[in-house]
Amino acid sequence: MKRFLTLLLALCMIICLSACGKEETGSDTASDVSQTETVGSQAENLSETDTVTDTSTQTSENTDKEESKDTPTNSTEPISATNSSTSSTTNPTESSNSTASTNKPTESGKPTTSKPTESGKPTTSTNEKPTASTTTPSTNTENSTTNKPNTTNTPTITWSLINGKLTISGKGKMDDYNGIVNCSPWYNQRESIVSIVVEKGITHIGKEAFMGCRNVQSVALNGQIVSIGQSAFNACEKLEQITLPESITTLGDMAFSNCKKLETINIPNGVTHIGAHAFAFTRVANINLPNKLVSIGESAFFMAPITSISFPNTVTQIDVSAFALTGITNVTIPSSVKTISDKVFFSCNQLKNIVIENGIKSIGYQSFYGCTMTSITIPESVIAIDKYAFEHCTYLKTIYGKSGSYAENFANEFGYTFIAQ
Repeated sequence: MKRFLTLLLALCMIICLSACGKEETGSDTASDVSQTETVGSQAENLSETDTVTDTSTQTSENTDKEESKDTPTNSTEPISATNSSTSSTTNPTESSNSTASTNKPTESGKPTTSKPTESGKPTTSTNEKPTASTTTPSTNTENSTTNKPNTTNTPTITWSLINGKLTISGKGKMDDYNGIVNCSPWYNQRESIVSIVVEKGITHIGKEAFMGCRNVQSVALNGQIVSIGQSAFNACEKLEQITLPESITTLGDMAFSNCKKLETINIPNGVTHIGAHAFAFTRVANINLPNKLVSIGESAFFMAPITSISFPNTVTQIDVSAFALTGITNVTIPSSVKTISDKVFFSCNQLKNIVIENGIKSIGYQSFYGCTMTSITIPESVIAIDKYAFEHCTYLKTIYGKSGSYAENFANEFGYTFIAQ
């Protein structure tokens, strides 16, 4: 009986142990199944993560090809790597906006980072500066001058010197020159010039234009010139004659001064002013003053061998020493001249016959110094005579005039014989 019970107990234990083993086997199986399902789920999540990552990477690549490509996630990597890749996945929109903000180099060569705003548009970096042009402007002034259109009315004057013949061409006024500081372009070749031609179109002969051209023998001027500047032909020592066109109205100071061989010259009828020293130190012996002449400058004919002169009634001013040391033998001073200037006929030792018309007011200092007249008539219009007006007029003995006039008082004061008329 005991043995039976013992066998029965053993059988029950075996059955119980068998049942327990089945339950553990089922639990292990369920655990394996659960683990399998978890791994499958994770694999699916990994696959989805890779898809998102690839999508983000493709979007970033399409937005800016210069950005580095994201490293694709390997599905065989551990879960931690997958989670890391998943956590680094960016929203495609944000990635696109961020990529659109291109990093531009600054002047120092370092890139600046532009952050997207809330609206998704990149902000402008405050470090960015406009890039300076690397093109250096041309410094070739010759080319720029040549290519630049002429917007002014500056006249264009050209010149040529061929076989001693200087030709001036163009239109408008010639420039005025000033010695070696601003000399004419042909100045250094002036010794080789023997003739000068100023062609049609030129309206003004510039100051000192041909000064010092000592070998010039002939000058041809066009009919459009209206003025000859100061010292334009000064010291053209071999120039013997010149014909001035009728278009000229003004002869500048010293225009023909020191032309030591100049004997023949006409003064056009349109000339209203003869400049100071215009014909000083020349050999001009005969001169016809134009009918429109108004003024004659200081020393205009100084030391010229002029023997006679006739003033038109238009002349109002004969300046100081205008005919000093000339060879004039007789002269009539018109009433349009109100003042006989100082030294106007200074040391004209051939001057014997002088007529002063009524209307003249005064006679200046040494006006007739050294003249050789024996008598002179002074009109009653004269109200002032300088006491040295007739200085060294050793032949002057008699003064004619109206009784009670200033001339009578002057004659009595300085010991001349006065004869009333």
